[in-house]
Amino acid sequence: MDITNEGEEEEEDDNEDGQGPSKAQKKENDERVPVDLSKFNVKGDNRDINDNQQMQTMTESKISTMKEEGATGQDIIDKLIQNSTTFSMKTQFSKAKWLKKKAEKYLVTFEVRKPSSLEICEAYFLCYPDRTCHLRPDMLGYMLQMANISAESKVLIVENTRGFIPAVMMEKQVKYGLRVEFCTKSLKYFNDIAIEMDMSTADHSRIGSINSSLLIGDDLDPIKLAMKKKYKKKFSSFVFAHDTLDPMEVFNAISYLLQPGASFAIFGVHPQPLTLLQAHLEKEKAAQCVNMKLEELWTREAQVLPLRTHPFMSMHGKSGFCLSGIKLA
Repeated sequence: MDITNEGEEEEEDDNEDGQGPSKAQKKENDERVPVDLSKFNVKGDNRDINDNQQMQTMTESKISTMKEEGATGQDIIDKLIQNSTTFSMKTQFSKAKWLKKKAEKYLVTFEVRKPSSLEICEAYFLCYPDRTCHLRPDMLGYMLQMANISAESKVLIVENTRGFIPAVMMEKQVKYGLRVEFCTKSLKYFNDIAIEMDMSTADHSRIGSINSSLLIGDDLDPIKLAMKKKYKKKFSSFVFAHDTLDPMEVFNAISYLLQPGASFAIFGVHPQPLTLLQAHLEKEKAAQCVNMKLEELWTREAQVLPLRTHPFMSMHGKSGFCLSGIKLA
C-alpha cells in the first residue's frame, strides 16, 4: 500500500458495503435496541475526509530514510500520525483500523512455534494450493472425521500432497498407515511437507510406503502374492487426496485391503470423478458400500468486534468435494 494515499483507509468502517440503513431505519433501530455508545468513545464521523494525497505529508523516501537511520516501527507510526491531517478527525473505530494496518506493515514480530497440520494446511492453501491438491483446512477436518481417524486407526493412504496427509496421520498418532504410491515416469512423490512438520523418528515409523505394482496385478508373482496376503483386509480407514489419479480405478484396485466396516474419505477438486465413483458403488452389489455422501463445504469467517461484527467481505468459495462412506465387506 502506498502510504501517501490514504483514500482506501478513509472508508466508513461501520458500513463497508456502502448499502447501510436509511436515517429513519437507524433512528428506529436506536429506539428499539438502546446502546450506550459513550463507553465506546465514538465521536465524529468520516464524512469530511476526502480521498486525496494531501492527507499525509510523509513520503516513501522519508520513511526509507528513517529506516536507514535505524528508526523503529513505532517511531515510523508516530511520525505518520503526526503528519496525517485527518487522523484526529477519524472515529475511534477508524483509528483502531488504521493503527492495525500500520502495525502489520511496520511492526514486524514473529514467534517460533512447532507447526501443526491446521497451520500448514492453511499456509499452503493460501500460498501454494496446488502442492496440497487445493485442500482447505475445514475440508481436512471433515475428511479426518468421515474417515474415522483415531489413535487405533490403520489407515490406507493414496495422496499427492507432498507428504502432507501422511504427516497429518503422524500427528493424529494413528496405529499404522500405509501410503500406496502409484509412481510412473511422469508422476513422482515428494515428502518435503512431512519433513517441514519436523516429526520424530518414532512418528515416521508409523507410516510405511509401498509401490502399487506390488498390490495390483498378477497373483503368480510370489512377491505380489505375499504382499496381498499381508495387507488384505488390514486397514480400518482409507484416505484419498490425489489430483491426477482416477478415484474409481484406485478404489476398485485396492478396496480389498479394507476390512469390513472400514470408513473412507475420497477428496477431489472436481465433482465428476466422485459422482461416477458413487454411482458405480451404488450399482455394484459386490462393493457393499453404505452411507455414502458427496459433500461440498461452505465456510465463512466472521469479524467479531464491538458494534462491527460481520462476515468477511471476501472469502474463498471452493472447498473441493469429499465422497465418504463405509465398506461393509
